[in-house]
Amino acid sequence: EFRRVLFRSRVDMELKDLNYQVRKIGVNINQIAHRLNSNIGDMRDAEYVVELMKELNVKLEKLTGKKEE
Repeated sequence: EFRRVLFRSRVDMELKDLNYQVRKIGVNINQIAHRLNSNIGDMRDAEYVVELMKELNVKLEKLTGKKEE
């Protein structure tokens, strides 16, 4: 029972972190879209979002034990 509670607690913490990361990426995408629509953004902005998404993917793979193809 203790192991189950400990596991659930760990999973809950990981999901909370992933939720934060997804929201962070969403905010960055919106900011980049605004910059690009205002002709003040560049590809570095888009590359930053790609890096954030890669980090998120690694975390998802770690949590689920599945590798995205």
